[in-house]
Amino acid sequence: MQWLETKRWRRVLATGSVLLLASGCGGHTGPTAPDDGNGGGNGGIVGAYELASTGKVALGNELQIETCIPVRFTGGGMNIYDNGAWDFTIVIETQNGNGQFRDWGQVQQAGTQLWLSSDQYGDTFEGTFDGAVAKLDYDFCPNGETDIQLVFQK
Repeated sequence: MQWLETKRWRRVLATGSVLLLASGCGGHTGPTAPDDGNGGGNGGIVGAYELASTGKVALGNELQIETCIPVRFTGGGMNIYDNGAWDFTIVIETQNGNGQFRDWGQVQQAGTQLWLSSDQYGDTFEGTFDGAVAKLDYDFCPNGETDIQLVFQK
């Protein structure tokens, strides 16, 4: 799908902008490894998740996210592994047909806070985990700013 190819290049440009902005603003320091709040472990985050919603919007509803073409999120899943790796596949429908959106990388955890770095796009995004639900603030229509919350349930 051509819009995904365009999305990749836009992510590359957006990532460069974010890195420049972060270096000018100082950014923040996250943990160096997944943590359960007791100095180690995985805080129960390891496992398989299903996409439950996009923010408070149920799956199957069409969304207009910033300047991207309208998209309908119809399903998907995420895995978080013992070694701190993560991946997800999101099933979508657009005017161009059905497809999948994939991303993967490394996760770091401090209590309920998550930081996920994307090996696919080179950016980092934040989230939360409450023991059963992971909420990720994601830059779907890439411009360096989060524009959707992906809610995954264990």
